[in-house]
Amino acid sequence: MPKLSSARLLEPASPATAAATVPNLLILHGEKGGVGKSAMAQLAVSRALQLGRRVHVIEADMGIPDVGPRFVHTAGVTVSKIGLDRTDDSETAMTALLGAVEQIQNRDNPDLYVVNSPAGASRVLDVYAPVFADVAKGLGMSLTVGFLTDDTPAVVARIRESLTSGLLSMPSARRALIYTAWKGEPST
Repeated sequence: MPKLSSARLLEPASPATAAATVPNLLILHGEKGGVGKSAMAQLAVSRALQLGRRVHVIEADMGIPDVGPRFVHTAGVTVSKIGLDRTDDSETAMTALLGAVEQIQNRDNPDLYVVNSPAGASRVLDVYAPVFADVAKGLGMSLTVGFLTDDTPAVVARIRESLTSGLLSMPSARRALIYTAWKGEPST
């Protein structure tokens, strides 16, 4: 089984596409907290910066906004906040997110967008999966989806749903299922 790294999510699929960088919308989501969504987002931003790319972080986790603040004063990174943790008004949240992506693409033209989603936003994101794919295509962007998970039965059921009709089912997207095997401090 190949090892997953942030480099594989960010680098062109082939050397022929390396010269023409296509903006990438990277959505990191999952059903639970503590599975590494923010850590993966931070790795993706750091790797993109190492590659000389311009990055826009969309901090969508208003409860624990830990990615945007980390990079807010970093050269090559812009940050915006759009709360996706409002389950009572998901349509407004999705409209704001997609509108922001379009506005930022037209204004700043970053190479990579990193959406750091809150725990539990995967259901809302999955409902709007076809819209994400259409917006990305319309803006000339690629779509990459990372679903971060552990192995609890409820999360496994959500993965099945996403693979059937959500973000993980989008054939135009690069998709990664990222399993968090280690949590906590190393044993001594």
